[in-house]
Amino acid sequence: MKQKTLSDLSIFLILMSSLALMTLASESQAISAVITDIADIPTVVDNLTLSELGFDYNYKYIGGGYPSKWYDYNDMTIKRGESTVDVQFDKIKQIEFDWENENKSANITLDSGTIIFGKPLSKNSVEFGSWFIKGDTDFGSFEIQLNKTKNIKFLPTKET
Repeated sequence: MKQKTLSDLSIFLILMSSLALMTLASESQAISAVITDIADIPTVVDNLTLSELGFDYNYKYIGGGYPSKWYDYNDMTIKRGESTVDVQFDKIKQIEFDWENENKSANITLDSGTIIFGKPLSKNSVEFGSWFIKGDTDFGSFEIQLNKTKNIKFLPTKET
């Protein structure tokens, strides 16, 4: 009877370990996209993140002030009417930016075909010049200010 209990426990532990590994694998997907800048130059970018340069309020310099810190995201925050919506990159087909109009708008087309229109919002900084798209290319690291980006066309997700 004791051997059966150990055998059942072993099977349970193996199943739970497999489930944990599958969960980790599904969370570690690299986001890739074709980024086109306002000069109409497209670049394929892997490991894409939206990064903001903000302040780290957990620390304070002697004499005042806060150190700068990069915050990395895999989503786009949009002001849509009176609501704020966070849209995950893995649900987005493309984003078209209009930096010329007064409201600095974005059209987000989801994989489902739904279009979300709104104003890109910052999570930490207030200036669009503090937002960057970062990632890797075949020829080196990639970085562009978000407000210098014309559109982002997301590619099928890759497992990492």
